[in-house]
Amino acid sequence: MDLQTFQAATQRTSGMAEVSAPWAAAHRAEVKFIDVRQPHELTGPLGAAEGVQNIPLDDLLTQVGQWDRETPTVLICRSGRRSGIATAAFEAKGYRNVASVEGGTLAWNTEVLGLGDIHLSERKTSAATLREATYTTNGLPEVSPDWVHGHLGLVRFVDVREPDE
Repeated sequence: MDLQTFQAATQRTSGMAEVSAPWAAAHRAEVKFIDVRQPHELTGPLGAAEGVQNIPLDDLLTQVGQWDRETPTVLICRSGRRSGIATAAFEAKGYRNVASVEGGTLAWNTEVLGLGDIHLSERKTSAATLREATYTTNGLPEVSPDWVHGHLGLVRFVDVREPDE
């Protein structure tokens, strides 16, 4: 795919180069297609797009400037935020052939795979997993550190400790 065709497919509604999930699905064999989520997220309720290469965001950001500037590249994450960060980093280095999937894997699941309310499915899966992992100590519900580590990126964690704790 040439640069002109790739750029014609991108829009900048949020300030960065983005392509739609259906466009990414139709052209994934013609572009470098990278999921910037953590590896464990690809096996969660949202899954991973077929044919995607996984390079977590932190790893990808160390590679900015080392890639072929001619190869069109499409980045995806859960919602488009992390892939947008990576897109902006590549654009700052002069790349004109990188775009984020608008709406991320959430959009992929609804617009490409035709799944219903993926948010509900994601919440139900997370809630069921959390219920199964919860135990009570001294009257307080808890989960193990191993469970927390294994579910980073799948559920929202809130640290309620005081700064001096």
